[in-house]
Amino acid sequence: MNHKSDIRPGDTPCLHHPGDWFDPKRRTFTRQQCLNCPILRDCGQSARHHRPSHGMWAGIWIDGDFTDKQHLLPQTTHAPSTGPKHSHRQAITAPATTTIGSPPHPGRRSRVGTLVIAAPTPAIAAQITARASGNCEIMAPACTYQQGALFSRRRGAAPRPLSSPADAIAACPNCIELIEHTDTPTALDLGYLVDPRSCTSTTAMLWRQHRWVFLDTHGRIHHTGHPSITHHAS
Repeated sequence: MNHKSDIRPGDTPCLHHPGDWFDPKRRTFTRQQCLNCPILRDCGQSARHHRPSHGMWAGIWIDGDFTDKQHLLPQTTHAPSTGPKHSHRQAITAPATTTIGSPPHPGRRSRVGTLVIAAPTPAIAAQITARASGNCEIMAPACTYQQGALFSRRRGAAPRPLSSPADAIAACPNCIELIEHTDTPTALDLGYLVDPRSCTSTTAMLWRQHRWVFLDTHGRIHHTGHPSITHHAS
């Protein structure tokens, strides 16, 4: 049931199948739906007010770590209006198998943790910066849009020399922090990290939150052929 008086029931994607927004296996799908939602910022403002313990809120997956991620939630740029209006997300509750405030299986999914900040050769760094046009290549909510650092898609205790521009991604500090607080399977699904057995230039990445691409060895971007995020494993 929707209690936001200026939004009709069914106008927002989370009202069609609300259980998806609390299903960790549906994070990839629900994140994209959130990013395309017309009231993304209102939802972020509501999450800041209600401080949920679990679920996808305004494109940010919360799993008992709201305090760490609250600054990544988008905010409204205007003063809140007066009157009996409530966020469409207030009335949405998790399915019976999930209880808000008690995330399922806490601690079983490992977080990405500190990303390896890459130190590529000047030639590779220039290719990545040109590919990104000096902007962030993640562009999640709360993105500053400006390239702040290059992080390696390879995981490891020590930085490894980059062999090509496909090995690293340009990102702003906010998006880097968001990825560091994301669970590892999701980061792998989105192509921000690459399995050691896989090739970075043939592993698809969700580029700037709206299209799947391959990052080639010459600093170029190629479409993968995925028409939408719903066709990629979540």
